[in-house]
Amino acid sequence: MEKYDPATVATTGYIPVLLATADVYDPVRAAWTPAPPMREPRWLATGTTLPGGRVLVCGGGNPLAAGSHAVEAYPASP
Repeated sequence: MEKYDPATVATTGYIPVLLATADVYDPVRAAWTPAPPMREPRWLATGTTLPGGRVLVCGGGNPLAAGSHAVEAYPASP
């Protein structure tokens, strides 16, 4: 697991990349489809497939803002 370390940022210039983009994979078509953007840009979020094909995204967040409590669900792929 990657953790935010201010000393690493200071010495290497490493900047965490926060993403709001999301894509849903359709295994039948073997294709990715863009999904609506997440409400809150984040990094290190997890995605879990729910019954019926929906995807639950939670966790992650901005390491400078102590994480995120946002939870989002995406519809099943078409």
